[in-house]
Amino acid sequence: MLKLFLRTWNQNHQRKGVSNHQSTLRSQHSMLTSSLHLHEFTNLVERKFESS
Repeated sequence: MLKLFLRTWNQNHQRKGVSNHQSTLRSQHSMLTSSLHLHEFTNLVERKFESS
């Protein structure tokens, strides 16, 4: 799911013709970190439900 999302997101950026490579990398990085946090959060929630 995430891979598909990243792929379409990348294609959208390429279509817009992002010339500023730095900003693209920065936004990719922040998106990756936020999705990682989301993943950790989901794991945490699942663990809580399992233990209760």
